[in-house]
Amino acid sequence: MTTAGIILAIAVLFYFLGKSADIIVINVRKIAGHFGVPVFFLGLILGFLTSLPEFSIGINSLVRNATEISFGNLIGGLFVLFGLILGISAFVNRGIKTDGKFSSAIPFALCAISPVLLGFDGRISQLDGIALIILYFFVIYHAKTTAENSIDSPKAAVSKKGMVKIFFAVMAGIILLIIFSTAIMNFTLLLFNGLNVSKMLIGVVVFSLGTNLPEVAVTVRAWKKHAQELSMSNIIGSALANIFIIGVLAFMRPFRIETNASYIAIAAFLAAILALFVYFYETNRKFSRKEGFVLFSFYAFFIIAQISLFA
Repeated sequence: MTTAGIILAIAVLFYFLGKSADIIVINVRKIAGHFGVPVFFLGLILGFLTSLPEFSIGINSLVRNATEISFGNLIGGLFVLFGLILGISAFVNRGIKTDGKFSSAIPFALCAISPVLLGFDGRISQLDGIALIILYFFVIYHAKTTAENSIDSPKAAVSKKGMVKIFFAVMAGIILLIIFSTAIMNFTLLLFNGLNVSKMLIGVVVFSLGTNLPEVAVTVRAWKKHAQELSMSNIIGSALANIFIIGVLAFMRPFRIETNASYIAIAAFLAAILALFVYFYETNRKFSRKEGFVLFSFYAFFIIAQISLFA
């Protein structure tokens, strides 16, 4: 297949990816309206579902005894979520509202950094995996409680038959989202392989972005549908899902990590971007456009550093 053909295929797939995300965003808001459940909490659950590509990769790496590859992809995905996607979302939307409470942001950040901290002894043990799984459910419960106490969600009744259709529409949208994002990632890898780019560089820069294409699609469509709370919670939910997946993989098969200078650098970068996330979450009860630009710039700096390292 020619380079032009690959680029055209990617463009077409991105179009259908957006349409799939439209289906999800519209129907998730209908579910929230029917049950009176905060859209923010449903976004956290949606974040788990859009992380199915990462889970699939994790299982494949487990079978092939290469779990550390999945670990790197999942940790790299945190930079994409908190740096690239959240940063651009805040910048384009001219700000994203939050509840402005450190008590809401800190549990998310601690959960996100926990696998890296646990890995400093050179391995993620089965006990570490159990701890990560428990931490995931604790933070989700905390987020649900916080959302219920802070947001009044008026109900909009939908018939039982209509709700079944809405549910299946969401599931169909998620399946299509995963299919199209996987196809885009495969075509992108084919394009980069044709250009003879370092496979290690592809993994760090492209792969973590490729596996988060569902989150990118949902976030972009949430902007256009004026559902910023869904955009924000989907990003956080996906980040938490990455931690849950690491926990499941470690529980099934503990794995070792090479704690070299690169690992320490990644840990430092991740700690810094999560600190920015917590600080910006509280200031003025929103992520401002300027703060979004800072997050995006930090992600760009991280990518440049990785490119320089592998070059």
